[in-house]
Amino acid sequence: MAPSSEPQTPAFNARSHPIVFSFDIIDYILSFLRYDSKSLLACSEAHPSFSPIVERHLYYYIIVSASSKFRSAGHGYCLKPSHLNQVLSDTPGIANHVRVLQIALGESLNHSSDNDSGPFDEEDALENLPALETFLFTNEYSFSWQKIPQDFKKVLESFLRLPTLHNLHFDGRQFPLSILYNYPNIDCLSLSKAPEIPVGPDDANAYPQLKSLVIKDYLYASFWNWAKRRIIKLQSLQCKYSNEKIFLEALEICSGTLNDLDLKISSPCEASSLFLGQN
Repeated sequence: MAPSSEPQTPAFNARSHPIVFSFDIIDYILSFLRYDSKSLLACSEAHPSFSPIVERHLYYYIIVSASSKFRSAGHGYCLKPSHLNQVLSDTPGIANHVRVLQIALGESLNHSSDNDSGPFDEEDALENLPALETFLFTNEYSFSWQKIPQDFKKVLESFLRLPTLHNLHFDGRQFPLSILYNYPNIDCLSLSKAPEIPVGPDDANAYPQLKSLVIKDYLYASFWNWAKRRIIKLQSLQCKYSNEKIFLEALEICSGTLNDLDLKISSPCEASSLFLGQN
C-alpha cells in the first residue's frame, strides 16, 4: 500500500493577512523612525497596511538636495528638487506631514550638476508646506549670504511668514539678522558662523525673542550686543566659550528660565589668545 500523502500547507504570507495590532501602537512605534528614512521605507514594504502610516513619518523630515551623499545617508527623506515638486503635485496631502525641511547645497552654488530646478516656486511656497515647524539651510562650504542664490532667499522669506515656523538654522556667514525682525514666531535660532550685525538703530520690538540659541562658533561681543535683548525667555544656550563677562551677563539676564547650557571650552592657548584679544 502506498503511503498516504499529507496535504501541503501553503506558505504563510504576512502581506496577505490583516494586521492584528492596534494602528495607534504601530503609529507610535514608527514615530521613533522619523529621522531614519531607510527603515521607514523598509517598513512600508513589509505590509500594505503600513503604507499610509509610514507616509506620515517618512515626510516628517525632508531634505532637498541634488547631492547623492544626502540621499544615501538615510537621515531624513532626501529628494531632488524636481522630485519633491512632483510628489507635492501628485499627492498634495503629503504637504501636511512635513514638519522639518532642510535645503542642502553641495560644493556648487548651483542647484545641481544636472540643472535641476529650484525646490519651490516662490509664489507657492506657503501653500505647499502649511505645517512647517523647522527650516534648515545647510551647505558644505559655508557660503556667505551674498552668494546664496536669490530663489533660495525667496524661499526662506516665504517660510518665515508661516505662523507654524519656530526653528531656523542657517549654515553660512553674514546672515542678515534684520530679516528676522518682522517674524516674532521664530524663537529657536541656530547659526554656524558669526552673523552680520545690522547697521543703524535696532528694531524697537527686539524680535525675535528666543527660547533657544545655538552658535556653532564663539559668542563674540559684537553679536552678544544684539542677542542680549532677545534672551529674556531663553531656555537653552549652546556656543563656544569666549568671554567670561558675556556669560555672567547671560546668566544674569535669563537665570530664571535657562535650564540647558552647553559651552564648548577652548584649549588653554586658544582661550588665552581670545581673552587677550578682547580685553
